[in-house]
Order: sequence, then C-alpha cells, then structure tokens
Amino acid sequence: MPLIDKLSCIAFKWFAVFVLGAAIMGWFKPEIFQVFAGHIPLLLAIVIFGMGATLTLPDFKKILQHPGRVFTAAMLQFTIMPVGAFFLAKLFFLPPELAVGLVLLGACPGGTASNVITYMARGDVALSVTMTAFSTFLAPLLTPVLVWLLAGQWLDIPVAGLFKSILIIVIAPIMLGLMCRRIFPGTVQKSTSLLPLISMLAICLIVGAIVGQHSGQFINIGLAGTVAILLHNLLGLGLAWMVAAKMGFPSAQLKALTLEVGMQNSGLAATLALIHIHPMATLPGVMASIWQNITGPVLASWWVSRD
Repeated sequence: MPLIDKLSCIAFKWFAVFVLGAAIMGWFKPEIFQVFAGHIPLLLAIVIFGMGATLTLPDFKKILQHPGRVFTAAMLQFTIMPVGAFFLAKLFFLPPELAVGLVLLGACPGGTASNVITYMARGDVALSVTMTAFSTFLAPLLTPVLVWLLAGQWLDIPVAGLFKSILIIVIAPIMLGLMCRRIFPGTVQKSTSLLPLISMLAICLIVGAIVGQHSGQFINIGLAGTVAILLHNLLGLGLAWMVAAKMGFPSAQLKALTLEVGMQNSGLAATLALIHIHPMATLPGVMASIWQNITGPVLASWWVSRD
C-alpha cells in the first residue's frame, strides 16, 4: 500500500501541525466538530485499539528480557510526571481545575506518539512499545490514586470513576486489539500502515471537539498556566534523560526511555478531565497534544544529527 505508507509518513512528520490546525478550527468553527463532541471516549478507544492491534504476545516477553529498563521507565513515568505537575501547579499558583488537569496529565501513561518519535530518533522502538504497553496496563490503578493523592487538595477526585473509565476506554480496547491481532494476524498486518492514520485522525477530532465545546474556558488559562503546561513536558524529557544517562542506558534505549517518560497519553488526560473533572481541566491534555509533538520531533532530529 504505497499510497497509505506515503500518507502515514506525511502525517507523522506534520502531526503537530494537524493537531494545531484542528484546535484552531475548533476555536473558530466549532460546528465542524459538533457531531464528534459526544463521542470523545469512543474516539480515544479507537486510538487505544490501534495500539493494541500493533502488539503481539512476544512484545510482552520483552518485559522479561529488559525488566530493569521497563520498570525504570514506569517508575520515572509515574513519579517525575505527576510530582512535577504538582510542583509546577503550586509554583505558578494555578487555579484548582487547571492544577488538577495538569496533575491528571502527569499521572497518565505514556502515549503511542512516543513510539513513532522513537522510530524517528533511531531509538529502540520495540522497547518503547513495551514500555508504553506496560505503563498503560498500570494506569487503571496508578492514575486515579496519584491524582487523588496529589490533587485531592484542590478538588474532590472521583477515584472510582477514573478507574472505571480507564478500564473501559483503555484496557478493553487494547485487549480487543490484541485479540484481533491474534485471531486475524494477516488482516491486521496489512492494516499496520492504516491504523496510525486512523489514530492520528481520531486525536485531531478529539482536540477539535474539546476546543470547540469549551473555547470560552480556555481564555482563562493565562500566561502562568501556559508556561506550566509547556514546562511540564520539558521537565519530563530532561529529567528522564539525565536519570537514564546516569544509569548507563545504551543510546537507543536512552532515547526510547526519555521519549516514553516525557510524552504522555494526552488524549486520555483530556478525555478523563472532560468526563470527571471540569472543562478547564482538559486544557493541559489539549495543549500537550500539540506541544509534545513539537518537542519530540525536534529532540529526535537533534539526536539524529549528532549520530
């Protein structure tokens, strides 16, 4: 499928531009995305299903092959990002809804975009996929608990609701994707170039729909909120790189771990915030969808130029 492969390459390269374009269209022409506004959890489930369909059971055996690498990534993922979000929210005196949204973003697992950027950076893609899958399966337990512990001072956190939503939106689709890959390997294999395109389209629709629904809320973010959200991603990338470098990770695995920790599942954060917290709390996830798909490719290009 040369045309699909070509479109996938274009989409990967300009993904941040497409997400930004969807946000701008949602702001000025919200009626374009109105039909998708009530189906945001379904759109995210489609993205997660695509990730599950690219996995095979041997991918999970890599946890046993590189247990130290995978567990280190998960530990950094669920410490640097949520705790960093908490301190940034305190430092910039963010309003409660925005502070909870930032902590929720930090407590989410790694996103599938990190796998794509790892490939662009000539990193260990197999390890990156394993890290993402592992942190995703930890999310139903760790994400609600971390948000409750760190952000409960600002708002009441619906721990049970978050747990249930993550099971429905994340775990069920990824398991379904694994089953489809197992039962229909030939069909799924032929669709591997199409699935990322569908996932990226779904993310653009999620961003456009959320911005279109709540554009009035976003005006209240202010400079401090914007800087905090942007610094959160840079903090994750920087600290993950320093820790992994100190631990002596080989270059390819160092890249994979850095991107895995620094690039959150921002679509999940925005969706959970919209369902359970407040429209304002979706903003960190929406902005991260754009920002981390700028910093990630820039970092990947820098790594490749140094190589």
